[in-house]
Amino acid sequence: MPAGAEWAWVEAYGNGHLEPQTSHGADWDAAVAHASERLEQLLPHEELEAMLPAAISNADIPPSKMLLHGSGWGVVERARRDRAGMAWIDESGTPFGEESVTAEQEPWFGLLHGKAFDGAPSFVAGADWEDLLAGQDSPEAQLHLATMKHARQDLGGAKALYRKVLAARDVTLGTKALAHRGLGLALLAEGQEMQGLAELRNGVKLDPSNLALLTEAVTLSNRHGDPAMALELAETAPKEAAAVGRLRFLRALALARTGNPGEAAAILRAGVEIPDLREGEDAIAALWEEVCPGEPVPFSYQFGMH
Repeated sequence: MPAGAEWAWVEAYGNGHLEPQTSHGADWDAAVAHASERLEQLLPHEELEAMLPAAISNADIPPSKMLLHGSGWGVVERARRDRAGMAWIDESGTPFGEESVTAEQEPWFGLLHGKAFDGAPSFVAGADWEDLLAGQDSPEAQLHLATMKHARQDLGGAKALYRKVLAARDVTLGTKALAHRGLGLALLAEGQEMQGLAELRNGVKLDPSNLALLTEAVTLSNRHGDPAMALELAETAPKEAAAVGRLRFLRALALARTGNPGEAAAILRAGVEIPDLREGEDAIAALWEEVCPGEPVPFSYQFGMH
């Protein structure tokens, strides 16, 4: 879609009442033809197209009553563009009210209006944001600036700022843990595996309740050839975190890599469920085949695409 282009259409939703045998049969062309015929009977294409001009016109009419606010990022983007003297969209039909700004956007919205930046639960990127943060002296601002540099692969600049955060006084443990994490990732990206993993370990020690931080450190310890560290970190997880599916799997993987296939198999046989497993990820099946040789992979562990 070209920049500045506008494509418009009208969609209709409802039950097509398709005939099951045809729509789920082996003949794809027949299924498509059947669905097209049913939709044409329910709402002819010409009628749908005739609704388009009115829909386009109505889209720009200011709402008479606001039923629901969307994300506050639209307000932040408008403020950012206003500050930079950039053009903005006509928001008559979709107004961005400042009441939609939440704690997720408030620190960035405040920064655009000259307020001090003391950290944010969200992250942004862009040269103008970097310029704004460079004028702040809080460790939280330096952490976010380091993250921005890291994201655009300025590893030297990112590492210097992460270390500046770690050397600062009055830094919260959460901020310090994230600085160790960022420094660790930058070092790993440069091939400094031992130093990188050590920084990840330091981050987890400072904020052991941060499950995402812990899971990432265990994952990368396994990936970079230190399953003993992965196992050590997994063992320190809080009781409620130790039951999380992905962490249970990572612990089983570390056990297998440290010469304990029986313990790894016991975890898999007891059951591991990872709700956020990506489609096609077959790591659980691969580990099962490794530690339970000759046994068929349970259906609940089969997520491969082949």
